[in-house]
Amino acid sequence: MCDSFDSEKLFSLIPRLPESETFCRALEANLEDDSTGLLERFRRGEALSTDDSEVLFDAAFEAFRENLTAVLSLAWDGGFPGMSGAIWVSELAGVFAVTSTDYSPMGPFESLDEALACECLNIVTPDPELDSAVLPMERLLNVARGVVDWENEGEIWINSERYTVQGNELVADATD
Repeated sequence: MCDSFDSEKLFSLIPRLPESETFCRALEANLEDDSTGLLERFRRGEALSTDDSEVLFDAAFEAFRENLTAVLSLAWDGGFPGMSGAIWVSELAGVFAVTSTDYSPMGPFESLDEALACECLNIVTPDPELDSAVLPMERLLNVARGVVDWENEGEIWINSERYTVQGNELVADATD
């Protein structure tokens, strides 16, 4: 289930994120005015007040969000104003997030599989387009199966290639 961004889970995953120097720099910059040594107290495992936890979460969330790299994008176009949008699955140091034009941020997720299980990536969408420079085609086809309109013999564009529903399969259009 993918309802919102979980601050407690982000706190538990912060120790994985120092693999990213850009995350560390952004987090420190976001906490620059912190005169109480909040980040050092957190690193030592000291208990934080509710206010300090909120300050740290906001700073960590912004640093995380600013340093994500897109792994997958799903776009759609309903043909009317306000009926188009996109969803992005992004990653930083093995931690994933799902963001969208239509949904609140979701995550963090400890695996790509966990992120791809979000309900918003399993809803039939009008004129869907999937793009990824890093995921293998079989993985993209699995995502496509969740968003293409099977009942109306729909189509989906995957990395600029058109696929259509034929029976129980998504088949790439033959090119001449």
